[in-house]
Amino acid sequence: MAEQQYVLSQTADAAERERLDLWEHIEDARSQRHLAALGIQQGWRCLEVGAGHGSIARWLAEQVGLQGWVVATDINPRFLTELQLPNVEVRRHDIRTDPFEAGRYDLAHCRAVLSHLPDPHRALQRLVAAVRMGGWVVIEDADFSSLRAVEAHPLAESHDRHLRELLDRLTQAKLSNPYLGGRVRGLLEDAGLTEIDNEGVSRIARGGEAEASMMCMTLQALVERGILSAAAYSDLQQALLDPSFSFITLTTFAAWGKRIS
Repeated sequence: MAEQQYVLSQTADAAERERLDLWEHIEDARSQRHLAALGIQQGWRCLEVGAGHGSIARWLAEQVGLQGWVVATDINPRFLTELQLPNVEVRRHDIRTDPFEAGRYDLAHCRAVLSHLPDPHRALQRLVAAVRMGGWVVIEDADFSSLRAVEAHPLAESHDRHLRELLDRLTQAKLSNPYLGGRVRGLLEDAGLTEIDNEGVSRIARGGEAEASMMCMTLQALVERGILSAAAYSDLQQALLDPSFSFITLTTFAAWGKRIS
């Protein structure tokens, strides 16, 4: 996907760095748990696509040691310049068009990448081809269908209505697929992987907590892109900053499988 098509590509560096820091705080422990369960060893070669701020690439580098190697890619590696580790290579890379080395990696991982691509199947095929026989592919993405208020609250109706309208707008304009997370198992099955498993996680959060702050920052970026109105953002922000407002978060799905052919 061309960089300008990514809905958050124009976010100012300071704001996007803060948003990514918060995203890592919310998601990294689960990602690390899934990756560790695959038995990462010293000496593994790992591919981290859409590396963002680099937290998972750093963690992978610790797991594989100096005998291993981590390639961290991003369409805009603006936040990876600080990732100066002897066993990490940073690449500017567009997964739609730029090749990977065939059959080189023991593990390939991406998080919150496929939902922003016009052809996630093709992107996944590239990931699978980069992994050696017997290597693992792990994909993680969100499904926003779970995102809604859970208790009677004066702000619940407007919160849910504005979010439905926003998700419909993103889907219709093909700016992203906010429901792709629910397809991650099927994507791996279609790619011919084996030993596939998956997990989805959401939680009940309150206004002002980490998930709510993350939502506010993402919504603010969409206002700046002209995708969400300032009035709608004001209503959503009022709910998301109110500790008396509770909501079910988006569901983050992870799926993993092994390449055998």
